[in-house]
Amino acid sequence: MIKKYFRKLKDGLVFSLAGLKVALDETAFQIELLVGIPAILFALFSCKTKAEKALLIFSIVFIFIIELLNTAIEKFVDRFSTKIHPLSKKTKDVASTMVFFSVIAAAIIWCVIFFG
Repeated sequence: MIKKYFRKLKDGLVFSLAGLKVALDETAFQIELLVGIPAILFALFSCKTKAEKALLIFSIVFIFIIELLNTAIEKFVDRFSTKIHPLSKKTKDVASTMVFFSVIAAAIIWCVIFFG
């Protein structure tokens, strides 16, 4: 029984790494990592409280999570057709807006902590 759970855990890790590989091929995700990783390191060493560190780091990780969701939605839409369709465009635009709002939320959090 325990072997079954470890196999599921291993399979989940393999699937997650495969998804990360897909995301790493996306330019937007690459840019977010290039900005986000140094920002996380900066937060680790510049904040006075653990709460500030946690909030700043979470705000960046949240962008990564939303970008992964955006990528999943885009891949799902493209599965059916790569032709431009008004509903496909709207779906992708809304998914992109999720990323936009996550970036705005992170910017607000960073500004409040550092300048607020």
